[in-house]
Amino acid sequence: MIDTSVSPTSIKIQLSSPDALLGTNITYPVVTMSMPLSSSLTPGATFPLSIDTGNTSFFDATKAYTALEFAPGTLTIAPAGSPYVSDVLPAGGLLADRTLIKIFGAGFNTNTRVSIEGTTIVPADQTIVNSGEVDVKICNGTVADGATVCPNNGGTFQLDGERVRVKDTNTNFVLEYYSYLRADDVAGSSATPLVNLVHPMFSRLTYLSATIPLVTGGTQFTGLSLQNTNAADSGIKIELLDANNTSLANTTFILPGLNLDHAGNKITRDVVADWFPSPPSGAAKVRVTVTSGPAVQVLGMLGDTSTGTVSPVIPQ
Repeated sequence: MIDTSVSPTSIKIQLSSPDALLGTNITYPVVTMSMPLSSSLTPGATFPLSIDTGNTSFFDATKAYTALEFAPGTLTIAPAGSPYVSDVLPAGGLLADRTLIKIFGAGFNTNTRVSIEGTTIVPADQTIVNSGEVDVKICNGTVADGATVCPNNGGTFQLDGERVRVKDTNTNFVLEYYSYLRADDVAGSSATPLVNLVHPMFSRLTYLSATIPLVTGGTQFTGLSLQNTNAADSGIKIELLDANNTSLANTTFILPGLNLDHAGNKITRDVVADWFPSPPSGAAKVRVTVTSGPAVQVLGMLGDTSTGTVSPVIPQ
C-alpha cells in the first residue's frame, strides 16, 4: 500500500508465496523498488537505507522467524549519463525461442552488452537501436561457450521476475533490472478508500477458477484483484458461494487484454462494497471463474479499515 497523504509517503509491503518459494533463492531480492529521484541530487551522493525491524516479520507454515539479521545499506546517486533500464517489453510471460525483447532506458552505446538470467543472448542477436533502446533475441537450450550463433534449440523461457543485466564493457559498470509486467487499472475505483491505496504484486500463476474465503462484518473486508497479462480479453464471473459451494449471487465483466503499450489491465475491488452491497445470507466464499479467453492472475486480500492494513490471501 502506498499512501501519499502522509509525510514522508507511507509504504507498507505484505508478501506471501503460493508455492513457498519466496525468498528461497539467495541470489534474488525479495522485493525491488523503482521510483523517480529529484534532478537536484548530486551524483555520487549516498543515503542510508534500513528496514523498520519493529514492523517486519517473516513467517512459514508453523512459526514466525525471529532470528533475522538486517544489514543497513546505502543508496548512491549514479554519475550523470550512467546507463539505466526503464522498461522491458515484453515484461513477462512464457516466451518461445528467438523471441525479440526490447530493453528501454538511456546511456546505451556500442560498449553495451545485455544478458538475461535463465536464457542466453549471443552477440549476433543484440542490436543497439539507439541510446535508449537495445533489442535482443533470446536463445533457449544449450549454447556452447563462445558461440556467436544461436543453435535454435526451441523450448520456452519464463521471463517474469528474471534479472536483466546491462554492462558497459569499457567501464565494467553493471546495472540490474528485474522484469515485471506493468498493468493499468481499469476505469473506476473502489468505494473503500483503503483498497485504492493497494498496488497488488502478483505471482506468475494464472487461474481459470479460484476461490478465497469471504469475510464480512465489523471493520474487516475481503478484497480481490485480478490482472490480465494476455493479448486477448478475458470474461470474468465473480460469485458468492455458501459453505457447500452453492452459488448465491454473481456479477460478470470483461477484463481487457494488453494495451497498445503492452501493459496489462487489472482491477482491485472490495468484494462486498463494490460488487455485492447486499450480500445474501450464508455467503462464505468468493469464486472467480474465467468464462472466456485466457486465464488471469488472482490475488485475494483481507483488509481492516480500523488498522489500515491489507494482507494477501492466496487463492485456492
